[in-house]
Amino acid sequence: MNQKSTKKLTGILIIFCLALMLTACNAAKEKNDKPKTDSDMLYNKGLEMVSLLNEMAASKEYRTLFTPDDLSHIFEELVKGDYENCIAVYQVNISDTQLLSFLTLSGLEPDAFSDNLLSQITQKSYSSFFTQLVARQSGTEALAVSSILACSSLFVYEDLKECTMYIYEYTNSYPIVVYFYPGEDGAVLATANYILLDDLKAADEAAFSEALTKQFILLGISPDITKIK
Repeated sequence: MNQKSTKKLTGILIIFCLALMLTACNAAKEKNDKPKTDSDMLYNKGLEMVSLLNEMAASKEYRTLFTPDDLSHIFEELVKGDYENCIAVYQVNISDTQLLSFLTLSGLEPDAFSDNLLSQITQKSYSSFFTQLVARQSGTEALAVSSILACSSLFVYEDLKECTMYIYEYTNSYPIVVYFYPGEDGAVLATANYILLDDLKAADEAAFSEALTKQFILLGISPDITKIK
């Protein structure tokens, strides 16, 4: 690695560390405020994450900092997307039994882990579903962009007891997934990514839920998918 690359990598690491510190400070502040408990809390938080993702994709400065030029065509495709009007939102829940089956098929032995470690593994597996699908169907470039265009937020919502995901559908645009992970004392971690799968981008509203189900079936999973908006 040359000196220029080393300096750039060091700068990126510093930015990430500062971002994590800022997120933690914001979470601590929100924790002292009265938590919201309305039914639209997760939906609205997801929309905030969608807005941030779109800002990241459109920012030339962000691209310059984190991506090589040969990935610019994927960013341009995202910028052309119609993300102003969400046409539908789906909540996806996956049972513990399904998660354990997925881990077993992936070559892991759940009995080999403590309950605490297994809980961490199953939580992380939530965000690995679309990672695997994008890698298989869209290739390493799309996977790289999906990883670069990822954002997270910490907030307080005491009503969330189990991991869940919201998928936001847009016309002729790649959908966006927001994962919600409950923690201690009502804290929730939300992370968001573009789902760079052409089959989902091409599906109209009537066929989207079926197309989404088919993607999960490729992983041996039959989730509970509910249209909430």
